[in-house]
Amino acid sequence: MDVNVAVGGSFVRLRGASPHRGRERDYDHVRGPVCGFSKQSRKRYFDLFNSLDRQGPRPTLLLTLTYSDTSHGRTWQECKADLRAFRARFERRYGKVPYFWRLEYKPRQSGQYVGQLMPHFHLLVFGQERVDKDWLRGAWSEVVSNGAESVRTNIRPIYDWRGAAGYLSKDLAKEQVTDMATGRVWGVVNKAMLFIRMVVVSLSQLQWYKLRRVLRGWLGRKLGRRLWWGKARGQGLTCYIDSDVGVRLLTSLPQSWD
Repeated sequence: MDVNVAVGGSFVRLRGASPHRGRERDYDHVRGPVCGFSKQSRKRYFDLFNSLDRQGPRPTLLLTLTYSDTSHGRTWQECKADLRAFRARFERRYGKVPYFWRLEYKPRQSGQYVGQLMPHFHLLVFGQERVDKDWLRGAWSEVVSNGAESVRTNIRPIYDWRGAAGYLSKDLAKEQVTDMATGRVWGVVNKAMLFIRMVVVSLSQLQWYKLRRVLRGWLGRKLGRRLWWGKARGQGLTCYIDSDVGVRLLTSLPQSWD
């Protein structure tokens, strides 16, 4: 039984001794096609973002890259190839920059394919203070249409981590499950440039359950309702709580419990 605390971040995870933890499957598991942004994938996305050390590069820009009607029917493989081509252009212009990317499908609001799902990308950029809007539109248009048409792009500045978390919830991390295959819908480019310092502390059983009660109470107050999860025997819990608060909770636990 232990607790993981992301130093400088907002991530505390209690890992318990669930009877299912570490159990090997007795069958060959074949993963099916990825169809959108599931609840589990969304949680991994938030876990990674909240694990980032605030002393490292901060989020500075949110870029949006769209497709026009002429790109209707583009497969997810073609969209990923577009993103790779854009990355090459971006790095030639601005050097290596870390960013989260998110592929999203939304019903078309206008044009020839109203109501049909069309892809677009969001890029949460870290450490790069400015991107030229004309260059961005031109580079993305070159990728998707060889410059035959001007494709809409957008740049929004982000001033702090709180603002980034707001965009993350609103634009980048909306749960979306579809019937069509989408491939992976999020990832991180140049992840090694981001800072994550995870500290793991082993706890006695009594310490572990004491800390879980405190974290469940904190999370319940934050959500404004009682929790139905994180209460079974040995079941862990994840909270997006500042690491300094997590450290204070750890130091407050009695040290004499075995």
